[in-house]
Amino acid sequence: MWGALVTVCLTWIFFRNFVFFALAMPFGVMVYASVRAGRIKKSRDLERRKCRDAFLAMASALAAGYALEQSVVQADKDISDMWGEDSEFLARFRQMEREIVMHKPIEEAFEAFASDTGLNEVKELAGLIAIAKRGGGHTKDLLHEFATQLDEQIYVESEIQMHLTQKRMELNIMSVMPAFIVLYMQIGSYEMVSGLYEQLWGRVFMGVCLGI
Repeated sequence: MWGALVTVCLTWIFFRNFVFFALAMPFGVMVYASVRAGRIKKSRDLERRKCRDAFLAMASALAAGYALEQSVVQADKDISDMWGEDSEFLARFRQMEREIVMHKPIEEAFEAFASDTGLNEVKELAGLIAIAKRGGGHTKDLLHEFATQLDEQIYVESEIQMHLTQKRMELNIMSVMPAFIVLYMQIGSYEMVSGLYEQLWGRVFMGVCLGI
């Protein structure tokens, strides 16, 4: 919807002729694809933060003396407090919790949880837990180190993303300024810019401006 709306507005501002709307449709598709990709990334980043909080809660439970299986139950309470009962991530986490309560090996339950979420971080931790279980490793230290590294990684990524968002906002403002200038000239003194819309060279010139 946003892609079509942006395309219609730009077509009218730069050409004042909706015949060019069909020619500008690829631009609208690009806008839609960009917005959709941004939403998917935002949703995935949110799931990664929930995943981080779950692992940190499990690590805290392990440090308090709980077993690995019991740490999942304890983490459930923290996740519901932080993200709410209607969280999709919590529903998947509780499914894993039920499987563990039913005495399913925790490494298998984590592998199923990793498959449900599709998050690489969960898949990686599931593999590490499986290796630790088979080799008799210290899962408490492993989980704490993994959760800490994930927390630091997400923090660095969020700082970078914040900086990029600021730069992108500045670029977007600079990008829309020409459109506002053209619109202002249309409203204030259309006679001065009428040639840009009524002659071939003007339409070519406006097309080049829009492309830039």
